[in-house]
Amino acid sequence: MKIVFTVDCEGMKFFDQGNPDYKSPVQKIKFGLNKLAAVKKYNIDGFPLLYEFSLNHKVPMTFMLLGEKFKPVQNPPPWFEFGYHTWSHKVLPDCSVSDLFKETKNMYGCKSFTAPMWKIGSLLDEELFVERMLKDGYRIMTYRGTSASELHSGPAFLMNGMKLVYVSATTRGTMEDMKTVILSALDTARLDMQFGHESIFVIATHDFVYKDTKALEFLWNNLSQFQWLKMEEL
Repeated sequence: MKIVFTVDCEGMKFFDQGNPDYKSPVQKIKFGLNKLAAVKKYNIDGFPLLYEFSLNHKVPMTFMLLGEKFKPVQNPPPWFEFGYHTWSHKVLPDCSVSDLFKETKNMYGCKSFTAPMWKIGSLLDEELFVERMLKDGYRIMTYRGTSASELHSGPAFLMNGMKLVYVSATTRGTMEDMKTVILSALDTARLDMQFGHESIFVIATHDFVYKDTKALEFLWNNLSQFQWLKMEEL
């Protein structure tokens, strides 16, 4: 089994922006309350913690950068990868064509891309969108199927030449979450051995959920026996 650990680096942009899936007044009020709680619960400066953890433990990670907030670090070590997470975190299916191009423009020459909420549909259909991303230099993207709740472990697949890889697990950086991720990964590895194939297990997280790296260290200690890769290496 191959493990890819991706970090959406966006500060707390999501809470400033709001959840576009919340349409009803009750949902919007609930999100507003969650936003107030998030200031105390989360850490707007989570990125340096993850960066230092990867640096000190030599853990391959793919940092998906929000263009308006982050730039790639110069001369990173070889186990680092910087991908792109749009310019300002607009949900792509809600964008006009001009906004879509602005949001996804490959400003830093990245090979990897992850869309906000993993939604790559747009005013263009998915295949046309993928063709445009290929022309801009991207080669691999995270994907979560047609349903926001759809999670998979399996090989990457091609869409018009773009390699798409399913998100297998998400984590909010808590010890409880990490235990769930570990059990899911170990179960995937067991099935790989049973059926003689090799899965790609993509773990997706956000920078702002980490106030320390204790849970991350727990994850690494329990899964370091597997091959960890940058996303561009798939």
